[in-house]
Amino acid sequence: MPEFFSVADCETLDGLHGQKLAVIGFYNGNNYYTFKNITDFMQFLFKTEKKNVKKLYFHNLSFDGRFILQYCMQHNINVKIITRGSDLLKLQINIKTKKGQYKHINIYDSFALIPLPLSKFPEVFGLAYEKQSLDDLNKRVYYDCLILYHGLQKFFNTVGCALTISRLALLKWQQTYNYPFFNINYEDENEFRLGYFGGRTEIFKIQKVNLNVYDINSLYPFVMRNCIYPIKYQKVVNITN
Repeated sequence: MPEFFSVADCETLDGLHGQKLAVIGFYNGNNYYTFKNITDFMQFLFKTEKKNVKKLYFHNLSFDGRFILQYCMQHNINVKIITRGSDLLKLQINIKTKKGQYKHINIYDSFALIPLPLSKFPEVFGLAYEKQSLDDLNKRVYYDCLILYHGLQKFFNTVGCALTISRLALLKWQQTYNYPFFNINYEDENEFRLGYFGGRTEIFKIQKVNLNVYDINSLYPFVMRNCIYPIKYQKVVNITN
């Protein structure tokens, strides 16, 4: 479990994909703060103790992180981004202090570690809180911060901590089983990834037909083991008509 972590949450006036920021909540397990705009929130992050921003979690950083990234871009603030597809996994904001040293603000997506809606946390982690309605956004953001913090706290204590749930599973596997783990170089990885491309299967026209359905167990490994299987393009044919 991280020695110290904090959580935060944004609420907007215009829904899940909203742009009108209403309130931001911040909770570090001891103190709770609210902010009415992104400027006040970012200034708080810049001035607060380093331990408050060593590990800061939002649940669905792709949503809340938009406001942070926009602020950093507008103020020419250095920020490093880790993504997975179109999802934000981590933001590292680097601020130069008055003493000439750099302060690193590390913001993580807890949804990448616990892929559950926040409304499920009380049931899953046995919390005495409930997610609030949209009628009172200040109350809603307060309880969201409490739910996220105490849910993460229980998860860290019982399971562990990593950037994503898949990374955590790998760490647990390495800790549990005494098997060697092989790293591959960049060139080999790119070669292997060529085999991940699959064919397209899609229903273009739905209609009633008489069909016989066959299910073949382990067809792919059987063919790979016993048959001549294409591993690269031998000839490319362009058909114009």
